[in-house]
Amino acid sequence: VASSERYYWGLNSLTDEAVSNAEQNNDAIWIDAIPDWAHIKFENVCFSYGTEEVLNDVSFEIERNTLTAIVGPSGSGKTTLIDILCGIVRPDSGSVTVGDVRVSGISIDVWRGAIGYVPQDLFLSNDSILNNITLRDPALSRLDVERALKSAEAWGFVRALPQGLDTSA
Repeated sequence: VASSERYYWGLNSLTDEAVSNAEQNNDAIWIDAIPDWAHIKFENVCFSYGTEEVLNDVSFEIERNTLTAIVGPSGSGKTTLIDILCGIVRPDSGSVTVGDVRVSGISIDVWRGAIGYVPQDLFLSNDSILNNITLRDPALSRLDVERALKSAEAWGFVRALPQGLDTSA
């Protein structure tokens, strides 16, 4: 217990930080209001971590039903662009829109439920593959997980494991 105490206090601190940074999005619209043909547009987006400028006047569009790759050297802002798109951080200036609607005006829960995001920092809990993927969200079924794994070309690998989705990660 004593050797794990620092982890406990670290987790406690992160929990407190998460609670204090709870997202508020009371005047949001529902994603259903965004037309099917909507594209994503970054317009003059700037972002800094403290005094370190990461993005300066970034503008581009992602057309619907296209594959878009964001490439660049380490530290060039690729992850920050995605974090802004997901609503994890907000730009210092500029805008990100889906169709004609600002991402900041979409219900964050609905928006994040409509997109998939795999961060570059991987964390697996000591639990089944199923629970690591669903994060124990009761709204996600085994069939939902199977579909997601098939989309990610990972179903064959998981299905071949001794206990499939119930294999411990």
